[in-house]
Amino acid sequence: MNKSTILTISVAALALVSCKEKHEEKTVVKSVDTAAVAVVTTQLKGTPWTDLANYSADLRGFEDAVLVTTAAGVVSTVAEVGRGVAAGQGLCDIESERYKVQFEAAKSAVDANKAAQDAAKG
Repeated sequence: MNKSTILTISVAALALVSCKEKHEEKTVVKSVDTAAVAVVTTQLKGTPWTDLANYSADLRGFEDAVLVTTAAGVVSTVAEVGRGVAAGQGLCDIESERYKVQFEAAKSAVDANKAAQDAAKG
């Protein structure tokens, strides 16, 4: 047997013998620098918290745009200034009721022409 094996067995045997003894030993643990350190603990509790603030500012786009349409007529409504719009969403309404009526009339004329063609074929 080599020396390290004998030393390991000796330490293990000593540990077993010391475990069997009934007397209690007080263990004193010291830090490396042997200075005492006070430790304070506390229970944390959640607290509701809100942060509200009002700010005023004059916000303007860095660039202006001129809106042009091919539709003629009177503007009946305009989107509220400052409201966000999605791509393709209308910014104003130019006599949509008048154009709706014209569309329905044209659609009826197409349907009437189709019916006349079907009657002429039949």
